[in-house]
Amino acid sequence: MFCTGITGSGTADYLKQLEKTNLVYDIGRMMFEIAEKNLGAPIPRTKILDKSDSELAPLRAAAFEKILRETRDLDKPFFVRSHGSFRWKSCLRKAFDLHYLSELKPDIFVCIVDSIAEIYHRIQTNNQWSGKLNLKEIVVWRDEEAVLTELMANYQSKPFYLLPFEEPLETLFGIIEGKKRAYLSYPITHMDKSLDEWLKEKDKQRDTLRRKLVVFDPRDIKDVEFIASAAEAKREGRKKVDYQLRSDAISVDCDEVLRIEDDVKFQTVQRDFKIIDQCHMVVALYPQSVKSQGVADELKYGSTHKDVFLITPLKGIDPFTDFNITARYETVDDFIRGLK
Repeated sequence: MFCTGITGSGTADYLKQLEKTNLVYDIGRMMFEIAEKNLGAPIPRTKILDKSDSELAPLRAAAFEKILRETRDLDKPFFVRSHGSFRWKSCLRKAFDLHYLSELKPDIFVCIVDSIAEIYHRIQTNNQWSGKLNLKEIVVWRDEEAVLTELMANYQSKPFYLLPFEEPLETLFGIIEGKKRAYLSYPITHMDKSLDEWLKEKDKQRDTLRRKLVVFDPRDIKDVEFIASAAEAKREGRKKVDYQLRSDAISVDCDEVLRIEDDVKFQTVQRDFKIIDQCHMVVALYPQSVKSQGVADELKYGSTHKDVFLITPLKGIDPFTDFNITARYETVDDFIRGLK
């Protein structure tokens, strides 16, 4: 498997979970080791991207040659981590070699993505990258990395997957094992229950589905919430928004966040459709009769080329919803029994 992701996306941390039981090659780390141990010319981490492409290419080639030697007769899966590109000093630079991709012949290409706020925090706490990228550059680079990785997969005629950082390792192994994949669709706004209460219930139903399926949850990427927090802070007259992350918090200029509002809105829609494309089915949770344009659009989009299943206790919703679904079930357990 060939895994990419921009700086700050958490790709290294995600794959580090695999290192105890799986072979993981990190191209960047290998390039530093080759420069220091083989060439006797260590490169400071903060300076490597100041080197020219002609200086980096031999180091990258040596790393790929090492992988090819060590995996030639390997009969178990292994993982290669690399960037597809770098956005450095306002320029986009390549970070891969098509020749060695052809030699390596990965079975699967994956681009790991994360929420913009999480990426921004990791970048600001990284000595090499701190202060180098604003939010606009990060949101653009994240999109470019996914497109480049998909192009690599297309060039090799191999499958490509967007993998949100919050997805468990079981999702990655489910992809490798060829398990059936489902996109989970559900309403967020206008619910009678509190949002926290509904999301806990949704998580419980999602985890039940994961016993049988690989399930992609669109709320693994929380960009919309980041924008909403900045907009609220701006309305309250604050210049900065204090935003809670998974394990930390950041304070960011409201205007800088709001400048990427359109990027976030449009990328959210495109990313969700892309994840639907990589699934076998759409599974929609509809606990009560509420208007949800997002769910309606996801069902309509999915219905053109996927099976679409609706899980709802409601006896009737509207003819347009029924028109776009393959079957409906009252509970998650009913749906799982129906899968058989």
